[in-house]
Amino acid sequence: MEQVVNKEIDFRLGDNIALALTCLDSRFISHFYPGDLTSEILIMEKHGNAFARIYWYNDDNETVYLDWLSVDPKFREQGIGKDLQLIREGMGVCLGAKTSCLWVNKDTWMHEWYKRRGYEDWFDRKEQENTIWMRKVINADRQTSDPVPS
Repeated sequence: MEQVVNKEIDFRLGDNIALALTCLDSRFISHFYPGDLTSEILIMEKHGNAFARIYWYNDDNETVYLDWLSVDPKFREQGIGKDLQLIREGMGVCLGAKTSCLWVNKDTWMHEWYKRRGYEDWFDRKEQENTIWMRKVINADRQTSDPVPS
């Protein structure tokens, strides 16, 4: 497991990143990539059968964004995607976020899959037709404003 700490990332330094990486079990590996505007953690199943990403804006400590959840079709329906989703949400809590957001195509099985996991439709995504932002409260103990991604 690779850990990189960028001292310019103010609210998610060292301990929070290290804590977030403990959400992984032995089936997965991760890489932390700090950036100027956003930072991310890429998670991959050790044999390359699945991967996912969690990212956040460095100036927003209330929201994490999830994307790139993908499981090789030969390995679906074995709980790998569900486990990756739970790992990403756990990482979000460890990073101090209250809300997890993602976008999906409305007419796909993924839209319903995320609904079954507690995500609610939030608003239509303007950048691409027939897509919608979804969100879920992952840490109800935190107070938050109502962030709207651009």
